[in-house]
Amino acid sequence: MKRITVLFSLCLAFIGMNGFSQSNYWSQQYGSRSSLMGGCVVGGVQDNSALYYNPGGIAYIDSSHLNVSANAYGMDFMQLKNGAGTNLDLNSMKILVYPQFISGMVKFKFVPKLKLAYGLLTRYRSEVKMHADMTYPNYPIIVTPYDTAQYYYGTFDYELSSITQWGGFAIGYKFTPFFAFGVTTFVSYSHYDGFRKTFATADVDHPDPDSVYMAKFSSYEYNNVDHFGLLWKLGFQFNWEKFKLGITLTTPNISLFGFTRIGRTLEYNNQDRFLPDSLPIGRFPSWLVSDDKNNLRTQMRSPFSISFGMEYDFPKTNSKITFTGEYFFPVPDYRIAQSDDTVLIRPTDQYNNLPYKQPFMELNASHSPVLNVGLGFEQKIGKRTTLYLGARTDFNNGFQAANNKAIISNRLNQAYNHYLHFSGGITYKKGGSDITFGLNYGVGATAFKRQLINLTEPQISITPEGDYLALQGLQDETIRANVHSISLIIGYTYYLKR
Repeated sequence: MKRITVLFSLCLAFIGMNGFSQSNYWSQQYGSRSSLMGGCVVGGVQDNSALYYNPGGIAYIDSSHLNVSANAYGMDFMQLKNGAGTNLDLNSMKILVYPQFISGMVKFKFVPKLKLAYGLLTRYRSEVKMHADMTYPNYPIIVTPYDTAQYYYGTFDYELSSITQWGGFAIGYKFTPFFAFGVTTFVSYSHYDGFRKTFATADVDHPDPDSVYMAKFSSYEYNNVDHFGLLWKLGFQFNWEKFKLGITLTTPNISLFGFTRIGRTLEYNNQDRFLPDSLPIGRFPSWLVSDDKNNLRTQMRSPFSISFGMEYDFPKTNSKITFTGEYFFPVPDYRIAQSDDTVLIRPTDQYNNLPYKQPFMELNASHSPVLNVGLGFEQKIGKRTTLYLGARTDFNNGFQAANNKAIISNRLNQAYNHYLHFSGGITYKKGGSDITFGLNYGVGATAFKRQLINLTEPQISITPEGDYLALQGLQDETIRANVHSISLIIGYTYYLKR
């Protein structure tokens, strides 16, 4: 009995790997100037994006204004060489169109030191689509006593769509000309759709009329998560003549409510009859595990973080240099949702109504500690035009989980890419408005070398370690990633008349 549980565990873990965009904290930036400077504005934010970067900076904004900035077009390209087996690559290219940041600010005549900002921002956005193919391997995969013909076909599909949006308001109060404090309250909404399809088949042609057909493996999985949370940002702003300093604390989110759907199907019709009798599950012709549960209780956690920023002004050259660093504390492994219903191994009469281990299926997450840093540059190149440049790191928070094979399955943060981002653009002032154009380019390298699946070396066997392989090969540490992202940033700011 114990041996059978181990066999099913590996097969179900195989179809439970998922990706989630929250693996990278600095993938998105907000506001026209802030985005082009790589988000390095914690020490000297000058627009409504202060409600995200440093709410203390709101108190130093002189004019009320409305701000809209967007990634008009964004393209993400990812190639995982050997991702589905030896020389079997996985490719994904998506074009995204979505609003980046919409905000406004209000001044109070009766309390001039108090400012209010409000806004809606897209915190995370990801679209991934994978595909793999295989016809037959270059060696026999079916164990028989005959010299037989071999046939094999494998396929692999994986799609992901996720978005997290934050909406809220911030207040900033200027205590002195040199110090201000602010607080932002955000309500977060996260939506995640995952889909996975796996198909494998095998055939054999030999003299035994009772064994002309061999196994078929099929899997289906669909995960859907909706979650609402609440979090705060506390900002401290220090302003001197040429030098500015900022500190922002971001609290972990409080989980308000959420719902999860977990769907999973696994079939295996005919086991190889020539395998040794020591393989317990191979004695029976078929087994099926299936479940699909809705409205499961859900929780999602985010890290506590501390950001620190500086800005230095060079008035003689009309230029500014900024620096920002942010440390994200780790989030220990936790369960997002799980299905506790009893699912029987089939055929039930052959397996004596043996249930699969509990819980049947669960979704987990964890976050490794991350330190991101960046530099920004501002240069006035005319009375109406300003140039902005930025560079920043964007390390992945899932690298520790990626290297822990014991917890590699059923996770929502499986997109293990580190990024280095470069941004640049200009702002043109026209009347009471600012118009911004720019680009952001990111190049990525994976911290996750383990294959998502191995279709090129399929086996039907038990490994010396006791793992069961159903038309799959051992997953090797051979992935080489080629990851790029580019987005067009467009911003518009309208300054309200006093």
